[in-house]
Amino acid sequence: MRLFRLKQRKPSLLTLGDRARDARQWEIAAQFYRKELNRNPHNSPIWVQYGHALKESGKLRDPDKLAQAEIAYRKSLSLDPGVADSYLQLGHVLKIQGKKEEASSAYLQAIALGSSLDGATTELADLGWSEGHFAELGSMLGTDIVSDWPPSEPETVEGNEVISHSDNADLRYHDLSLSEPDDEATPQPHDGVLNDREIISPEFDREYYLRAYPDIDPAVVDPLEHFCITGWREGRNPCDWFSTGHYLNTHWDVADAGINPFVHYLIQGRGEVRQIAGVVRDLEIDPNVSLVSDKFMLDILRFPSRPIIIDETTFDPKELDIHWVIPDYGVGQGGHMNIFRIVRWLEIFGHRCTIWINHPSDHDNSTKAFEDIIKHYQPIRADVHFVADGFLDASGDAVIATAWHTVQIVSHMEKFKARFYFVQDFEPYFYSRGSLAILAESTYMQDFACICGGIWLERIMRERYGRWALHFWQAADNSTYFPSSEPRSPNRVPRIALYGRIYTPRRAVELAFLALQHLVVKI
Repeated sequence: MRLFRLKQRKPSLLTLGDRARDARQWEIAAQFYRKELNRNPHNSPIWVQYGHALKESGKLRDPDKLAQAEIAYRKSLSLDPGVADSYLQLGHVLKIQGKKEEASSAYLQAIALGSSLDGATTELADLGWSEGHFAELGSMLGTDIVSDWPPSEPETVEGNEVISHSDNADLRYHDLSLSEPDDEATPQPHDGVLNDREIISPEFDREYYLRAYPDIDPAVVDPLEHFCITGWREGRNPCDWFSTGHYLNTHWDVADAGINPFVHYLIQGRGEVRQIAGVVRDLEIDPNVSLVSDKFMLDILRFPSRPIIIDETTFDPKELDIHWVIPDYGVGQGGHMNIFRIVRWLEIFGHRCTIWINHPSDHDNSTKAFEDIIKHYQPIRADVHFVADGFLDASGDAVIATAWHTVQIVSHMEKFKARFYFVQDFEPYFYSRGSLAILAESTYMQDFACICGGIWLERIMRERYGRWALHFWQAADNSTYFPSSEPRSPNRVPRIALYGRIYTPRRAVELAFLALQHLVVKI
């Protein structure tokens, strides 16, 4: 008697995420929502749910997850900026992180878009708003907020979780599967009495699972439950004598059915003497050896992103301490000229600048690097150092990344009040589609304020990546570049000047050549 129906299909990622969410398995829910976003990155409601799961899994314990939740909410707002509740949720996660001013701003945005005044005013009161503040706000909105003072106490859920937002924003009530119906049948592989946990439990090796997968925190999720819900789908093994991947690759009928392979083997496969394989163990790994040689890529592992830990956010706008992290340079590089020109003007206006060269390739020492700036670029006073010579201990008002491969180490710095990204080009276009292009684009997801070289880049940073961004105009030396003061008679034969850098593929110079060739034929 066969116990499995092998023609049914597995549930969607959204359904799996909702199930994990309803079971309060926040990390598992976040994994499923993240996978769905990889397939559909422009779905604003899923970004909100992803942010919820990250927020709940990181609350009071994991600052990195809270920072990721903030990014998710901001991404949702970049896709659909008119949703008041998304601002409310952003305010909550900012408040948890201690970003009081930003949280207040988010709550005010929610109120401006029509969110429930009770929830937002409760949060603002908790952030220190007085009755006078609310009177002024009510006057601006044409609403009597003071008559309801003090705001109602936030609702307490399950005895310990305080929420002040509406039920439709709460994880347990907002079911994404309602907006995208799941018409796939859920497999019923057993006789309806035993469940996966009961079947697997006698054979499941908890110690092996935790040792093999250190990302599983038993304080957050039960290892057996993790394997039953999502672990087997990720190719994880329940014990050292059963390889999940081998069983699914060998027995396609089980893989096509979307059935937990270990459950299938224990109930049916073992009796059918189906082939299994053990897990390869005891591999020796040298942590100092890497298959990747690119030093910029390796920075991702060397310098993981961390939240800023400085609570003090005040600064002297007339005397800022600004640190720049730049790539090394030769002679006549336009991007570096922009950087050094701005450094010079900041110094003229009274600010202090420090320049850090990341992974130097053109200079053997910082003294020679400084001399080359003076000789070939701008007369600056800034201290110039290599990143390896003390940057990790640096602190100040602002730190600025200036190229995609300087972003990772800047995201690692904790002792600055703000992080900025000096964006002078869309750097993913520097490369063919591959690792470098993907990594370059991923830097735009970091929560840095962007200073952009032109309106086009500002629009991309704002609209595509949800960043705060402002632009500056590119400078020109009017003593060298200026229109002629004498009128010129038109040429008898039109002249066309083409500037082309054939060695830079992104310039698409070949297309310009084809256009000229076509023009010659037409003439």
